[in-house]
Amino acid sequence: MTTGPAAAKYRIGAQIYTRIPSRLYPILREMNLGYDNFHKACLNYFDPFNLIFAMAVHEGYQAKIIKIREGEMIHLGSTLTNELTHQPEQTRDLIDSILAR
Repeated sequence: MTTGPAAAKYRIGAQIYTRIPSRLYPILREMNLGYDNFHKACLNYFDPFNLIFAMAVHEGYQAKIIKIREGEMIHLGSTLTNELTHQPEQTRDLIDSILAR
């Protein structure tokens, strides 16, 4: 299930969105996103993360990129958003422990 403040506030679920919910359409249109301009050019739908990301940007949130070791990638879900914002050292320790596994 999709979680996080933007998901809850805008009632974004885990399904694929081939139709833009009417409550989100004006916001996406303001961001120049819609049926003629999807968030990802290779898709003809919005996945939940695309919508959550767009709504978070609309709310003023910014994406952060955390540099880890060369050639490695990690995805932090929305459950770590508060920790990333307010406890970056603890988050870094968590990332290090995940990478050490």
